[in-house]
Amino acid sequence: MTDIDQIRRTIALYAMLLDDFRADEWADLFTDDAVWISNTGIYETPTDSPLTEARGREAILSIGREFARNVGATEAKSLHFNSTPLIDVSGTTANAWWDFIVFHADKTGFTIRATGRIYAEFVKQDDVWRFTKRTNVRSGGMMPPGLAPVPAR
Repeated sequence: MTDIDQIRRTIALYAMLLDDFRADEWADLFTDDAVWISNTGIYETPTDSPLTEARGREAILSIGREFARNVGATEAKSLHFNSTPLIDVSGTTANAWWDFIVFHADKTGFTIRATGRIYAEFVKQDDVWRFTKRTNVRSGGMMPPGLAPVPAR
């Protein structure tokens, strides 16, 4: 399997493991010192940013467990749907970008909970690609500083 195929697999596992409430396996997709950032809404300036941030695999695991508790408590099922990722590999590091839609399904039907773009950084450790930084920017939200922009080519 190529490096790009392995990164695509990590991206797919991210969504599927989270949706299946498998937080421990989901957290293993991240390095020990990874950063997970979520833009939780639309804001006017970076200082108004409603960002949620977790630093380190243990803190990221807590995010996954909280997601499982919150969604599971509503008797809903989530589905994270990802577009085809754009991936740039440079040796043992990589950047990737993809768009996402998050659906929730319950007894009354489906609702779209969020849309946006993921900006991700990866590192290859012991032949395994893991997230070192993962940031989502909701549709209409400002991009936080320090993210690699989507390349033109």
